[in-house]
Amino acid sequence: MRIPVPIVLAAMLFVTPGYAGLDKLPLYGPDPQVTFTEVALYPDQPERRDLGPLTYLGGMAMASFDPAFGGFSAMTTDGRTFLLLSDGGNWMRFSMPVFGRPGKPVFGDLTDGPGGGWLKEDRDTEAMTADPATGRIWVAYERKNAIWRYVPGPGPVRSDAHVRPKAMRRWELNRGAEAMVRFADGQFLVLGEDPIWGVPDHFPAFLFARDPTLPGVKAVPLRYRTEDKYRVTDAAELPDGNLIVVLRRFDMPYRWRVRLGIIDRATIVPDGTAPVRTIAEFGEGTRVENYEALAVTREGKDVILWIASDDNQSILQQSLLMKFRLDMRKAGAE
Repeated sequence: MRIPVPIVLAAMLFVTPGYAGLDKLPLYGPDPQVTFTEVALYPDQPERRDLGPLTYLGGMAMASFDPAFGGFSAMTTDGRTFLLLSDGGNWMRFSMPVFGRPGKPVFGDLTDGPGGGWLKEDRDTEAMTADPATGRIWVAYERKNAIWRYVPGPGPVRSDAHVRPKAMRRWELNRGAEAMVRFADGQFLVLGEDPIWGVPDHFPAFLFARDPTLPGVKAVPLRYRTEDKYRVTDAAELPDGNLIVVLRRFDMPYRWRVRLGIIDRATIVPDGTAPVRTIAEFGEGTRVENYEALAVTREGKDVILWIASDDNQSILQQSLLMKFRLDMRKAGAE
């Protein structure tokens, strides 16, 4: 995701390298060093952990001097192993059996993908999903409006199938696939970032009956609806089959607004409109960032939400990894 206000982009040029995507993409060096620093949800009230139906279990700020580090826009995890993908096609993988004590990260980049991979527009990756049973990974390329499938491995390295669905080619180059979910039943949902012309707070989406990279799989259109000019940046399936989504809005002069919402699975139907119901908001006093990555895991009976932020590779922002417990009853998700 690029900051959606041209004036702000111009003002931030000196702190946001490579913003225009015209230079060669930075790749990770031979041995990037990453620091993980504990952070509070409420910086001025570090003991406070409530956020609507969520309980904050801890968080870390991730930082590195490597120029390719950051920009994380998608994530997959089983709660122990984490794969974070940037919007420039670079990925970082690390294990963390005990929260707050991560192992040494492994780094890579998407050598397989659209185009030659020289420019940012070739590797503008905003969404990722996985099949835990096979280890396969699917990555959505926003500017190319394409979906690529990758074989199991330490990260998305080698692709064995890809598709550019005809129905998605009409999406604007810089407002394409922003979130993608593989449901437990094998269906896929891809959510677009650009509102439908003339219909405020309505956004396009496509449902696939199975792996969209397989021959003959059709993209079935539908819409999702938000409120107050918020846009979905990522989505994940909850244990009950509904979706939880991250919602973001950018306001002048340089302010992020973030909410969490739920989409009822029953409303995700062909040609239908699926409303997003807000359940929590990062309000006054919370650590608000450009949250773009979301994953759901289980710890016993607890439903765990993992949220990561895209720092736009700016010195004014942070790459965060936050952990929450979701009370499904309080969220009205059951």
